[in-house]
Amino acid sequence: MANVSVCPGCGATLPATGWTMDRALNASPECRQRYGEVVGFELGNPSLVGRFHQLARGLRSPAHRTPG
Repeated sequence: MANVSVCPGCGATLPATGWTMDRALNASPECRQRYGEVVGFELGNPSLVGRFHQLARGLRSPAHRTPG
């Protein structure tokens, strides 16, 4: 598993991009990218998934809370 990235916040294992991690966010760049894709889809399709947007935000926050 050489080309994978493990998110320190949620433990997701995703293909590595080689991007630099910002430790203050407590999320791998790959995890942040995936979250951005989900939010982008939600915002582009409000009639389809609009009511679940808050659920997606609520699920991400506890897993990526900054330690300390």
